[in-house]
Amino acid sequence: MPLRHSPPYQSRPSLIDRELSGLVADAPQIEKLAVPAAFHISAALEGPKVVIFGSIHGDEPAGSLAVKELLTQFADCTLKLLRGSVILAVGNELALEQRVRKVERDLNRLFEFESIIEPSGYEERRAEELRDLLAGADYMMDLHATSKSSSPFLMCESHLLAEAQAMGFARIVTGWGELGEASLGGDTESYINQMGGKGFTVETGQRDDAEGCANALDAARRLLRHVSLLPYEAADVTAPAIYKLFASIKVEEATFKYRQPFGSFNPLVEGELIGCDANKEYRAPCDCVLVMPSNDEFMLARRRSN
Repeated sequence: MPLRHSPPYQSRPSLIDRELSGLVADAPQIEKLAVPAAFHISAALEGPKVVIFGSIHGDEPAGSLAVKELLTQFADCTLKLLRGSVILAVGNELALEQRVRKVERDLNRLFEFESIIEPSGYEERRAEELRDLLAGADYMMDLHATSKSSSPFLMCESHLLAEAQAMGFARIVTGWGELGEASLGGDTESYINQMGGKGFTVETGQRDDAEGCANALDAARRLLRHVSLLPYEAADVTAPAIYKLFASIKVEEATFKYRQPFGSFNPLVEGELIGCDANKEYRAPCDCVLVMPSNDEFMLARRRSN
């Protein structure tokens, strides 16, 4: 697969790329792409193109482990596509090797509509490579993990809620794209939606959770079943808990402290103290829940009636 841009510098093949390439070396049904740590599987019958990313952040290993497991199962023919095609890719391979969130820049803030003409570092180059993989994709799923305690959940925009429900997830969060300037943007999900595809982000639990890989693999299989690329028997939820985001709050990372060890979906009552930094207290503006609290921000959501 050709790339739009040449790398600004040459780097050695990553350990991740070499390991995954070794897994599929004797599997002619799996095409290793020119983009490092990216692989293409297709069926004889036409169908949707699906892209699955794991570990866009290097400190979230569950997604890359799920990609590895899927490749293993496709390589030994435990899994065979019924139709269409799927691209499996590890996102931030160098950060993953170093066990850090990023090498230079947050990769999940670099997926802008306009190309980076002259990438100046690793993550900028990597964003351009991964954007190439998304060209013409019908569906994209990005597998992430949270910094604080959390049950697994799927994020999508409201126009994709019916499809999210059909996948059978227990918790669904919508509204990221409706936060306006409070939403950071440049993420994979917003990008594929802009390009006419359908984007889903899955938070597979807390980083390094023992169940993270299984949760990520389950999420990917649910998407592939939903678009009829693979059969999959899984426990489904017919009435998921659905939450709508209404605020994203930035805090002063160096001084901010939560009142207690909050996690995602922690219920709050109106006026309840969430935490404080050097300048102010942060209180719940209404009865709501926390979503993805971290050291530098947290989001607030209300539960919807199904």
